[in-house]
Amino acid sequence: MANLSTRSQNTIKAIVREFGENDIAYAIARNYESYPDFGHDLDLYYLASSKSFKKIAVVVSAEYDWDVVTYCNHWSKSPIPEHNIDVFRFYKLTTNEYLQVDLFRGFLVWGLPLVNAKEILKHRNLHDSGLFYRPNLAIENIFRLLQINSLVTNKNAIKKIARYRERVFEYVNMERESLLKYSQILGLSYIEDSLRSLSENNFSQFSYYINKSKKRFLIQSLLKHPIISFRQLFARMLDYYRLFLSSPCGLEIEVYTQNSKQKKMVAVALDKLVRSSFISNWTDVNNNLFLSLKERRVLERAGIVIRWVNQRGKNTICVDDSVSSHDVYMGLQDRIIFRHEVIYKKS
Repeated sequence: MANLSTRSQNTIKAIVREFGENDIAYAIARNYESYPDFGHDLDLYYLASSKSFKKIAVVVSAEYDWDVVTYCNHWSKSPIPEHNIDVFRFYKLTTNEYLQVDLFRGFLVWGLPLVNAKEILKHRNLHDSGLFYRPNLAIENIFRLLQINSLVTNKNAIKKIARYRERVFEYVNMERESLLKYSQILGLSYIEDSLRSLSENNFSQFSYYINKSKKRFLIQSLLKHPIISFRQLFARMLDYYRLFLSSPCGLEIEVYTQNSKQKKMVAVALDKLVRSSFISNWTDVNNNLFLSLKERRVLERAGIVIRWVNQRGKNTICVDDSVSSHDVYMGLQDRIIFRHEVIYKKS
């Protein structure tokens, strides 16, 4: 979905400019067809340190008048480099503008690195426009097949699946052998069967062959490199434990209200934050003991869980008749933004 503001688009172009001026290798991972207009996320394959990108983020933030930029390391604490994703969030508070930049270190299959960022960047290509680098198209379309498979059961992803499918066959119709050859190099054995099923819109059979390829890749990895593979899988299990249970990216926020009208005010503010992409989603709970799987998924995806409480506490957002809807919005916005390391704040 392409809907970025002019500020965001200029910021993306400035980031790419800084990569070139500082001789930093990168590739825009996906959805670059309307460059520099994306959705709210810019996904990059990136090999340099997060510190190097922090410096770039500060430069372009000042240049394009962002108010705050934060760095989130919730997804980048694994000892396995390919597991990690560094997340940078740009905020323009007066106009509710938001840009997220994600730095990927590889592409995973069930917690095992299928290909790392070094390999992706080694084979990257300059886009036909000459404006930016993208992954090699064989690699990119193998990734697309795997992404289609992950979306097949999602009823809200029909248009995205159709778009990805179209792009896969645009490439396959010209370079089928290149895709099949590279899939064999990566250890994915049933891609030709997957393509045939996808061409027939037989998604159940398509998923069968993709999952069969992934299972074979997993087994081969465990047989060839048992110690390394078990270490990678164990590290991924620890990632899931941390992201779902011990330290998710999202926030639980206690809110004290006196009536349903005040609860509605909080809900309206949260919906506005979702529309601005400041948060992915939110939900609320009254149970003070345990969170459900659904609620933990909200937190894992950097969303918000509201706990309605009956008493005012030290960290509670208190909503009463003296508080305006603007006050509620600003209180929630500050909690959301400043939960992460601030690397730039407009003076």
